[in-house]
Amino acid sequence: MRTRPLFAESTDNPPVEFNAPDSSMLDTLGESLGVDRARAGERLTRQSDAQRIAAALPSEGVAGTWFEDGLRVAVTNPGTAEQVRALGAEPVLVRRDQAELERLMRLVGDLAFDGVTDWSVDPKSNTVVVAIDRSRTDRPFPEVDGVTVTETDSSPTTFAAAPEPSGAVSAQLNEVVRPGSLWWGRGGCTVGFPAKDSLGGQHFITAGHCMDENRKFPATVHSGGKWQPAGTTNTGPLQDHSGHSDIGVVSITEPGWNLSSSVDTRGGPRVAVAGVTEPLVGQAVCFAGHRSKWRCGEVTRTNTASVLPGGRRVDGKVFMTACAGPGDSGGPVLAGDQALGILSGGLGKCSGRWNQTNFHPLKAGLSRWDLTPVTGPDNDTTPPSAPANLRVTNTTEDSVSLTWDASTDDYEIAGYDVYVGDALVSTVSSTATTAPALNPDTEYSFTVRARDGVGNATSGAAVQVRTNGPEARTFFDNTQKDIRDGRPFESSLPVPAGREAARRTDVTLSGHHPCVEDLDITLIGPSGDTYALHEHDGYAECTGWSGTRTFTADDVREPGGTWRLRVFDRSRGGEGVLESWSITR
Repeated sequence: MRTRPLFAESTDNPPVEFNAPDSSMLDTLGESLGVDRARAGERLTRQSDAQRIAAALPSEGVAGTWFEDGLRVAVTNPGTAEQVRALGAEPVLVRRDQAELERLMRLVGDLAFDGVTDWSVDPKSNTVVVAIDRSRTDRPFPEVDGVTVTETDSSPTTFAAAPEPSGAVSAQLNEVVRPGSLWWGRGGCTVGFPAKDSLGGQHFITAGHCMDENRKFPATVHSGGKWQPAGTTNTGPLQDHSGHSDIGVVSITEPGWNLSSSVDTRGGPRVAVAGVTEPLVGQAVCFAGHRSKWRCGEVTRTNTASVLPGGRRVDGKVFMTACAGPGDSGGPVLAGDQALGILSGGLGKCSGRWNQTNFHPLKAGLSRWDLTPVTGPDNDTTPPSAPANLRVTNTTEDSVSLTWDASTDDYEIAGYDVYVGDALVSTVSSTATTAPALNPDTEYSFTVRARDGVGNATSGAAVQVRTNGPEARTFFDNTQKDIRDGRPFESSLPVPAGREAARRTDVTLSGHHPCVEDLDITLIGPSGDTYALHEHDGYAECTGWSGTRTFTADDVREPGGTWRLRVFDRSRGGEGVLESWSITR
């Protein structure tokens, strides 16, 4: 069986200019590498430089490359060493050339037996490394000059496993195929990288074991919070997933789907893929998967021959230290904003070993089916609608609870960013949150902004609220009331007995009305005493009210009991809604 050349000269275009990733990606990468955010960013920049140099290396005299504070290149003669040094890389003189390493790879393949899990060239040691699972065999591997053996206690497996979809419906318009999303074919897997063919047909590349080699499967993608039929595996010229690879392609055959280049990092900002590059030993990488969400590590081996469960051999795999699990198969692997490959499998447990997880280079799949990856910023430049009716649902001495009406977007809402003043304090996927660790008896300004999957954000909705003072309590009535011309109404709110003498009582209203000057708003205590919160002014220019407003009644002395809020629209020409109201005392 022939194997591909180990160090063939690249005929592809060099990687595109590296773009600095979002800080959340650097945090995850830094945690995996044991460095801070700044050093993680420097690492990615140096890797990008190393990739550009690697693409320009001479084809003769090179026996391997790896990243170690810059590009290191194994060379077999002084002349090549000078060429490598002139390009900005560090040459390392080695004994075995490319042809000898390829011969050793073929020899190991012929000598392999049950229990040999994988073998690959280690460019640093200039040898071929063979991994043997000692839980499966105690048979020794023959001694061969240039071949070293590493022993393990487990074998790599594939990671296709996730809850089977239920209740799938016809696809709606503007659904999105996004790298990192969950899809279902032969099993539950993760969407890899979307791509297009020469006729504009839409596809996504994923793991080959997520589909059947001999028959078609419908592909269902989880988008917009629900399962949607999206396409079919094994269509037309894209049906061949056999041979020594574990990479496959799904064709989008249902209408209403859009391809996105932005990888779902499961909680952080999306990463827009800017280009495609080749894996490099020592390279820092991250992947997105249904099970593992977003994890990072280092590439430890490239162009590895591996044996899958059942004895099937797969060539060209890349190993990394990042840990993956069931449901991650097919997920996208990146170096910064550069697409690297499609996750295939691994040990299935987080042991920190060099052969933790493996993937297939993306360029192999693109070349195999003559596909072009979807790269660059998404075409969506329209922000979502702003969150409506931002309102307070509870306050304590040190926290404020908020809720709001959901935003809408042409594609999807990625989350809501919650700010206190100008500081971002949380990002949530639901339409409610609680801000903790606040100071008592302090006024705060909260803003909530909706953000879509490519980072478009709204201007936001704002609300002013004061936390409770010592011993103060807040009580809410969330019964919606219509504010109609000339029709006063009252809303009741029971308040248990507490302090009978309060220096201040705050009343917070959430709702909307086109002219707040039309309104009389009165608080009526349990004793029947009235407290004017807002008085009608028929001569003033109208001011619209939307959101939350807080009124204060001073020197309120009332026992526990039922409080009433009376709202009277004394003019005509505009109506509104009281969403909720609360009393703090």
